[in-house]
Formats: sequence, structure tokens, C-alpha cells
Amino acid sequence: MDESEVQLKVRETIADITFNDLDEVIPDKPVANWDSAAQVMIIATLEDLYDVEFSPEEISELNTIEKLTESVMAKLGS
Repeated sequence: MDESEVQLKVRETIADITFNDLDEVIPDKPVANWDSAAQVMIIATLEDLYDVEFSPEEISELNTIEKLTESVMAKLGS
């Protein structure tokens, strides 16, 4: 799985959870409705989807599309 595929899935996950259109969930742009409750749901969804686990320290830092994508890629060993 390459980075563009992971980023697309991260964006789709964020869009679904925050009730945004996919074209509104883009890197380098704040995402409406991405609050702490959404953050928990985004992380849990990605953990289930990719069979990975994020530590509490990681979770607090995973607050952008880029950071989420990079972290998933690292955990997948890609």
C-alpha cells in the first residue's frame, strides 16, 4: 500500500467522522468538526482498519492529515 492510498483512506475516514465532503478534507487546511471526540473516533477507526495501535503520546500529536498518514505508513513498515 502506498502513501497516496493511505492518505486517501485517512481523508475518507476524517470526512465520514466529521461529516465533511471529501473535497473539504485536504492537507494543510483545517477540517471543520475535527474536535477531541472526532479525534478519538478517527484514531479508533484507523487502528481497526490497519490493525495498528497508537500510544497515548502519539494520539495527542496526530492532529493533521499528514501526521496521521505518516504514522500509519510507519506502523505498516512502508
